[in-house]
Amino acid sequence: MDRPLVVGKGSAVKSKTQKGVFYIRHNMGKDPVTGKYAYSPRRKVYARNKSELRAALEAYKAELNEGIVVKKSSQTVGEYAQLFHDTRKNELSPLSYDREQLEINEINELFGNYPIRDLRAPVIKQAYVDVRKTARFSESELHKIHVKLKQIMKAALVDELILKKPMRRNISSAAAGSREAVPAPR
Repeated sequence: MDRPLVVGKGSAVKSKTQKGVFYIRHNMGKDPVTGKYAYSPRRKVYARNKSELRAALEAYKAELNEGIVVKKSSQTVGEYAQLFHDTRKNELSPLSYDREQLEINEINELFGNYPIRDLRAPVIKQAYVDVRKTARFSESELHKIHVKLKQIMKAALVDELILKKPMRRNISSAAAGSREAVPAPR
């Protein structure tokens, strides 16, 4: 039998402003890639006493342990992106479908051979920095690629190929902010 992902009692923090409100979360263990501890999303619960709080923590733990199933897949980002695109053929107009194919080709160029379960924010940031150095794509093209990659990773999360989206924060603007500003001519 496999060990459940969440095993502890969890933690609760009492709200400073609201009576009977607690914020609960559970430790999900160490992330093998980053080495940092991962935590479940914080959840707001209402409890009048400790027994209600413990019951809410146990219910949240059961929900986390029940819902976390990641399919073992060797699928690459490029393969999944093409599959994502092929399934949308009837949803998009022919022109939009062709335009999306161009974005999928660009995603294949950047991340095509990378396993989808191993794609993380640092890899994405570095790819964006490298693209900006070589001026391979314009900023608007890079933004379109980023938006399409977010859609693809959200679909991978729904298909249970990944545990969380590496695109939670806006990576493209963070990487763009790292460039030096050029003063305007007077």
